[in-house]
Amino acid sequence: MAGLLPDTVDEAVEHLAATPSSTVLAGGTDLMVEVNDGHRRPSGAVVVTRIPELRSWRHDPLAATVTIGAATPIAELVNLPA
Repeated sequence: MAGLLPDTVDEAVEHLAATPSSTVLAGGTDLMVEVNDGHRRPSGAVVVTRIPELRSWRHDPLAATVTIGAATPIAELVNLPA
């Protein structure tokens, strides 16, 4: 499976628009299980771990929302102070 390592959301979106068969890959936990079990055979991947906006999260207490980027490491969320 060939891959692309975009540095911006715009670059990732442009590639996905040009190659709709690509799969977005952030950490791989779910995708790799599907691949290993033979349920999925992606032809290409857009690896989004280097895109800063997708590696962040934010809490808006006024709106009572949390926004989590697709490439935010779970360890970063698990270790939040209470």
